[in-house]
Formats: sequence, C-alpha cells, structure tokens
Amino acid sequence: MPDSENHLYRPFRDGDEGAFTELIRTSGKKVQKYLLSKLSRQDAEDVYQKVVTKAWFNRASFEVDRPFIFWLFGIAKNELKAFLRKTAYREHKSSTDPEDLPAQRAIVYAPEDVEWAGLDWECLNWLLQHSNASERAFIRLLWEGLTNEEIARAINISIDVVKKRKAKLQSKLKPYTREMRTKP
Repeated sequence: MPDSENHLYRPFRDGDEGAFTELIRTSGKKVQKYLLSKLSRQDAEDVYQKVVTKAWFNRASFEVDRPFIFWLFGIAKNELKAFLRKTAYREHKSSTDPEDLPAQRAIVYAPEDVEWAGLDWECLNWLLQHSNASERAFIRLLWEGLTNEEIARAINISIDVVKKRKAKLQSKLKPYTREMRTKP
C-alpha cells in the first residue's frame, strides 16, 4: 500500500470524487487483474463495474485506518461470489450442450482430481445429459477451473461437500466408461 494514499482515505469516505478516482486508479488495476484471472473479459468488466459502484455507495463503511486495497478486494470477492452463484443458478435453464460452456477456460483440476483430467467433450456431454440442474451448475464451476475452495465459497457449501459432489459425479461416470469399453 503506498503511503501516499493515506491522505485520500478521509476525503474519499466523506464523498470526494477526486480522491475516489485516484484510489481506484491505483488499486483498481489489481482488482481487475484478479477478476480477469477468474472470469471471461466481459464478465470481469461487468463485475468490476459493480465493485466500483458498490465501493462508492458504501464509502461510509470504509475504515480509514485500514488499506483501501483490502476493502476493495473484499467487495470484489463478494461480488465475484454473487456472480458465480447467479451463473450457477442460471445454468439449469441453459442447454446441456458442452459447446455452450466457456471455451476460453481449460479444465484445471487439483492433483486429487486426476480422474477429471481426461474428461473429453463426449464424456462431458454424456455427464451433462445424465445430470440434474444442480449437478450441471456444479459441473460448470468445475469446467471453469474453480478450485474446491472457490466452488465452496461460490455456492456457500463446505469443501467436504464439494469433494462429495465430485465423488458422486465420478461414480456417475462409471456407466459411461463401461459403455465406452463395450463399443467396438
């Protein structure tokens, strides 16, 4: 945190737009980079606009003895969580076609998820067709590369529940793998 920012804290909290603009100019880039690491460019821009708006309208709750960047990141994480929940909720209304899933994200799994690493389009399509709306939303979060911790925070469940849901989906894949082995 640059010491030069401290003098902007009180004016910002008191409604000084110039102080806010300067704080956003210095800290906003870090928040944008964080959001871009989690979302597509368009979604990250949308969430970032909500973060900036929420920061301005909630400036009275800013504690001037704490760094602005920490406060701004807190807002960003909450907005990201809200966005992911909303996306997961909308997923049950969308197509089960894997082509509808974001192509810009690679499947990224933790080492304990080795079985997920080989998931191909055909397998993903089969899994989506044999899953309910809640499971499809969960699969989307996996597909977007969220870690167990990020999924747990996004849909407000424990990490143990995330692991159990993954295990359930893995067991759901067993008939698919048997079916594929019997094909000529």
